[in-house]
Amino acid sequence: QAWIYNELGRVDFARPDREDSSHLTQAQQYTNRGLNLFAEMRHRYGVAYCRMLLGQVSFRRGHKNDASRLLAEAVDTFQNCGDPWIEAEATRLLATVRTSQDRSREAIRLLDNAATTFAGLDDRSSLGTVRLQRITSRWPSAARALHVATDRIGAGRSGKR
Repeated sequence: QAWIYNELGRVDFARPDREDSSHLTQAQQYTNRGLNLFAEMRHRYGVAYCRMLLGQVSFRRGHKNDASRLLAEAVDTFQNCGDPWIEAEATRLLATVRTSQDRSREAIRLLDNAATTFAGLDDRSSLGTVRLQRITSRWPSAARALHVATDRIGAGRSGKR
């Protein structure tokens, strides 16, 4: 049942953004239920999965400190659970938050750790994501300018068709 609540939270989190944040509230409620059930079972791996999702929800809501804390707790737990892929993914997500907190050096260190793990697992897709994220973490102002430029180009193309 705990995994079901975590997955329900994931589904609500993945819904497209709406004008209100009701899907985030629902995601948080489901995930907290899952977290409580995992905690009762002393299932640290499940608790870490829930914390990772709650960190993502917090970040999307703009609660960077909560997101940072939750994701750091998830990473710490995953380091002891023997699942290197999810540890690297949680590390990548934590780096996203740290970049937004103007902690780019720490974010780059985290991304380098995630890249090493993804490379060792031969996960080229995740490795590419981390490499791109590392570039944008190192030069956030250049990344914002690139994003604005590509948005304008994309808007221009769609307007002509």
